[in-house]
Amino acid sequence: MNSCAIIAAHKTPETAEEAIEQRENLKRKKARQARRANKKQIKVYWANQTPAVRKSVKRNAKRQKKIIKKRNKIQKANMKKRKRNASHKA
Repeated sequence: MNSCAIIAAHKTPETAEEAIEQRENLKRKKARQARRANKKQIKVYWANQTPAVRKSVKRNAKRQKKIIKKRNKIQKANMKKRKRNASHKA
């Protein structure tokens, strides 16, 4: 015997707008469940890692962040130079 809640949740929509809304709600619900499952997997993964590995990953991430920051700074400076040179040639 089915409960009323199950029947009400899967009620056939009467209009196209209701159908679209119902589909979007289902999509959001599945996305939320996927995010939660992913979060759990990440927690399990990091719980299985040794403290040395965690520390190493943290250090590498910090180092990469600094490298990217420097690269962006250099790119900005180069863009300014190119603009200046282009305006002088024109």
